[in-house]
Amino acid sequence: MIRVLSYCHRFIGKCQKSNANTRALKIEKLNYTTMKVVTMTQRDTLTKDIGKVRDDKKLHDSKIINLNPFLNKHGILRVGSRLRNTHLYYDKKHPIILSSGSHLATLIIRDGHKQSLHGGTQLTLSVTRQKYWIINSKKTVKAKSTDVRLVFVTKHRQEVS
Repeated sequence: MIRVLSYCHRFIGKCQKSNANTRALKIEKLNYTTMKVVTMTQRDTLTKDIGKVRDDKKLHDSKIINLNPFLNKHGILRVGSRLRNTHLYYDKKHPIILSSGSHLATLIIRDGHKQSLHGGTQLTLSVTRQKYWIINSKKTVKAKSTDVRLVFVTKHRQEVS
């Protein structure tokens, strides 16, 4: 999805400028598109929390209260972690917060499941949490990995018969 949107964004840029001639997507373009998609998703699903964090209000009834959330310079809600003084990459120290009900979270979980070579719940969570913190992610990963297993078992049984 990110690559398709990046190609669309580049196409729009090429229509405005005639000197762009590269075929491969640059990492900057992929990062830009990712941040735009994350920003739109967070605006749709975490509007109240973003408003409270922006206004420095308390998150009494929020599911992300224990994550010590903050908005980065791009307006993306991230986990304020105790790892801030370590030498890890910024994304690992401060993962992006996403709602488990968003379509983007589902796609990220599926991608993490594939990256972990269809590993279990804990392995998928570990891969996913390197960059994203999905609220109620354990429950969501279990549900999505069950869906994948059912598809795999069904296809396998059909081939054997």
